[in-house]
Amino acid sequence: MDPNLEVRKLPAGDLFNLASILEQSDNWKTLMARMPKSLDGDAPFLPKYKVEHIKLVEQWAGRQQRLCAEVFLEEWSTSGRDRPTLAALLRVLQGQDLFRAADFVAEQLLGVGRPERPGSGPAAPVDVSTDVIEQLVPVAASLGLGAERGETPRQLREGLIAERLDLGAPEQETLPLDARLPHFSYVELENFTDSFCDLPATEPRGRKLGTGAFGTVYLGIFPSGDRVAVKRLNSDAFSAQLQFRNEIESLSRYRHENLLPLLGYSCDGPAYCLVYQYMSNGSLQERLACRGAGDILPWKLRLQIALKTGRGIVYLHTAYERPLIHRDIKSANILLDDNLQPKLGDFGLVRLGSTTSQTKSISMKTNTVYGTSAYMPLEAFRGDISVKLDTFSFGVVMLELLTALPPYDEGREGFDLVTHVTDTCEESIAPLLDAEGGAPLPEAELAFALALECIESEKRRRPTMAAVVEKLQALVAGASPA
Repeated sequence: MDPNLEVRKLPAGDLFNLASILEQSDNWKTLMARMPKSLDGDAPFLPKYKVEHIKLVEQWAGRQQRLCAEVFLEEWSTSGRDRPTLAALLRVLQGQDLFRAADFVAEQLLGVGRPERPGSGPAAPVDVSTDVIEQLVPVAASLGLGAERGETPRQLREGLIAERLDLGAPEQETLPLDARLPHFSYVELENFTDSFCDLPATEPRGRKLGTGAFGTVYLGIFPSGDRVAVKRLNSDAFSAQLQFRNEIESLSRYRHENLLPLLGYSCDGPAYCLVYQYMSNGSLQERLACRGAGDILPWKLRLQIALKTGRGIVYLHTAYERPLIHRDIKSANILLDDNLQPKLGDFGLVRLGSTTSQTKSISMKTNTVYGTSAYMPLEAFRGDISVKLDTFSFGVVMLELLTALPPYDEGREGFDLVTHVTDTCEESIAPLLDAEGGAPLPEAELAFALALECIESEKRRRPTMAAVVEKLQALVAGASPA
């Protein structure tokens, strides 16, 4: 094909094949977040899209039952005065190290050789020829790799190929395993949850407490009558084993009064399971959505929840030499016990940060985008993961505490809460302040100012969570009596 052919004029089959490549590991999000407004290589970089644009693509793709990457390519190739060409597309893909997609454009569409890759690192070419893999099998077997899973040489070979290609293999350095947690048999957990009954727990004999991206949580009742929450991970979820390992390793090593305790696990059945302390008052998101008598969280309690959650996050960031980045802080993952004390849960996406000092930035690069879009800063879609990501997410939670509005709502202008608040509240939170929470306006304005610091678009301007907690402590100390 002609390098000057506009991307929008590609045959439908070629466009779909390209989209299928970009769909893997959500690479289309990386591409969209880093897409420059101008394709002129000499122009300064200005991003063409914002976080809300990424969310719109996800919503539109869901409605049309199409690939998100396909919807994005369609939008990008037809917007603006200068329509992108195949040559421009290839430059952008190479510049963002999306080499598999770049190889497809170069070889299959333009009929030229593969783009040059770095000589080392994750982007370096990988030799997965039969000879190379066959040489690895006896070495891996001698080290006992795969033995604990009872893998045959053929399964081990397939696993090695997947790891060499980085297909579904853990992209992060895992946490050191230091778990002495009890193991429950899958049969036991079936008995405790009435065969994982999918009726809502609010109904007679119902056990289902909720469903998330990686699994479903059920109410478990021990023979003693004690209640627990049992999360059964989706067997077809991407990197389910990694999610499982992360939860066990992080919650067995990192223990804090504001982190959800892990009581045990199960790995002998058709699905991995995790057993947690049962939190009778559900999630903060559910509680903020309540409007029944006695269900409203008063302002001073909201400040206490913010402070204690913040302390849990500070512990993750500072307890050991290397910070633990949660990556999925949101009101749905802040759970409330019998006394409405918050405990942060869902550690399936945690990442170890780099060794750091107080003056150094704590960050890393990743090619996989996870998390909940409404709580994520733009740099996360570019693969830049740091403790400041958690600060941004916590800022969104603070906006929820102030407004009692959901983090995402298609029925309002500015679907995500950050956009809605910043568009509506130029100088004061008053237009959106939850009147039923009883917050005095001066105190609410101080909390709003702190939330705005947390959701700064430039991560270097965001405070550390330690600084956020210090300000929250002052707010709680000066809060009006409940």
